[in-house]
Amino acid sequence: MVAWTRAEFDTIAEAEEIQIRTSRVDGSLRKAVTIWVVAYDGALYVRSANGPDGKWYQGARSLHRATVSAAGVDRAVDLIEVDGLVEEIDRAYAVKYSAYATTFLLPLLTRGARNAALRLDPIA
Repeated sequence: MVAWTRAEFDTIAEAEEIQIRTSRVDGSLRKAVTIWVVAYDGALYVRSANGPDGKWYQGARSLHRATVSAAGVDRAVDLIEVDGLVEEIDRAYAVKYSAYATTFLLPLLTRGARNAALRLDPIA
């Protein structure tokens, strides 16, 4: 299994926003979408604020591949559906994005968003 370098992991984990471009069947990448990312227990996680109906999330589920970018780090990733860790990821979002608690954070803590969580695993 390929691992994040410490610098890549820290850069992406600390970024307020990242860009994700999901892969199409023909190998091309879809338009970049800005999303939030959190770290928990040595892994990086993202959620769709629009739950399973989010367009980028639907694209993500087609091939489970994407490219993520933040602060000069660009990395191809496998998108692994998360089963469990709901409360842990909730807490990570609540801590990291506490300044946005009354606005943008709430959609990421809904049942729909919880059901649209993905772990970012780097690939070569």
